[in-house]
Amino acid sequence: MIKNIIDKIIQDLGDDRPINGILLKAQIVASRLNNKEFENWINNEQNGYSDAKNIPSYRVLGAIVKADIFRPYDGLYRNCIIPPGIFGKFAVLEYTGNMQMKAPEITGTTEQERREYVREMWKCMHNCEMCGRCSILRGRDPEELYADYISGKCSYTDASIALRDRDRH
Repeated sequence: MIKNIIDKIIQDLGDDRPINGILLKAQIVASRLNNKEFENWINNEQNGYSDAKNIPSYRVLGAIVKADIFRPYDGLYRNCIIPPGIFGKFAVLEYTGNMQMKAPEITGTTEQERREYVREMWKCMHNCEMCGRCSILRGRDPEELYADYISGKCSYTDASIALRDRDRH
């Protein structure tokens, strides 16, 4: 029985069949063989690796990371290349799931969603030398500074520009 399933898996690989069906058959083989290590590997391949430290080398890809970076006082920098290693290997592996940093638009979002975005963007990282948020806030409450954005009166970018202009005068 197991030999037939293995033969079918090999045939499916040769026929270029969808991988999810092949992994399902492999899961049956692993279960029948009571091979927990093989079962865990199949589960990780299907559902993703939950621990970044245990990602196999064949799953780690080299890539050029680009981002649009908005700095409250300087404006928007588009398509910036993020240098390799700038965050350190561990930080990048932990950070890859949250690369989206675009502020929610006014239309289609609630006041609460915009408030949560401001809270998240301005929360203390406890690394003042690298962060710079404290030097911008100067003890002020980000929710008050971005009240017009939160209430839907202007975009996040416009609120940031207004904040910069107020601080320059």
